Amino acid sequence: MKALRLVVLSAVLSAVVPSWSRAAPISEKAAVAQAKAAAKTRLGLLKGALAAAQATALAAIDAVDVANQNGPFTVLGTQTLVDDLAALQASVEEALFHLAVDTANDGQAALAALADGTPLSTLPLALANGVGGLPDQERASAGKLLAKTYRTIDKRLAKSGALVARTTTGASLFAVVDPPPQLFFAFSDQHGDSILFSLAVDLRVSASTTPTDGRIWIGGTSNLGGQALVVSALAMTTVPTEVDQQVTTTGRGRFVARLGDSATLPRDNYLLGVVTPTTPSASASSAFTLR
Repeated sequence: MKALRLVVLSAVLSAVVPSWSRAAPISEKAAVAQAKAAAKTRLGLLKGALAAAQATALAAIDAVDVANQNGPFTVLGTQTLVDDLAALQASVEEALFHLAVDTANDGQAALAALADGTPLSTLPLALANGVGGLPDQERASAGKLLAKTYRTIDKRLAKSGALVARTTTGASLFAVVDPPPQLFFAFSDQHGDSILFSLAVDLRVSASTTPTDGRIWIGGTSNLGGQALVVSALAMTTVPTEVDQQVTTTGRGRFVARLGDSATLPRDNYLLGVVTPTTPSASASSAFTLR
């Protein structure tokens, strides 16, 4: 009886598993079409994830604006906004991770069906990593979705800064977020994988109410969690003022550092940097203002 149940279960599973997941050979044209259709689906999922992340971020910014308008703006109160923006960046980075990993797996499945057990000697040009190939097209399409999302969020953040300047004399708030870096991915009939070795700054916030209470927040990503980093801000004063802080990445490599707690940051333009203190080291740089 047990053996019979296993036979029946096997038959049921084979009936519901998509035909492309079985080792049925297909033509090159069909393999390309299958991979492109899967990539289109993955882009649709990314679009939905970005829409949800944008809606959550805008709602959070609205809540911060209400607090700033109803009560006196405080520099350390800006931490709430920073935490909300950090959550935005983490959610988008997670969506980009799945876009790359899942598209690579889908592409491998299509090529494996084309290979039919014999390793391919030549990959279809439409699925190759290069100009016009599916991986580059997928990343370019994702880049357009990211650019649209972040334009909307950064415009909203600019309005928040203007609100603070209007409601609290002498106060300033500047906040900018950039899309986290996309992962590169590649696949063949034998393997599919993605990689991120980028160290990037993609979150910058500054706030002050007096020349002596300013703070700068610097956020970004590395390639893995649990990594030690040194985050720096260098003011363009006559004798350049530099402030450093050590942080440890979390999750898929996210970090946020708040500078100015232990040293006064002058209102000035700043060069920002992040470096791994290990050898060989990696680094990322940016620039921002504290006014």
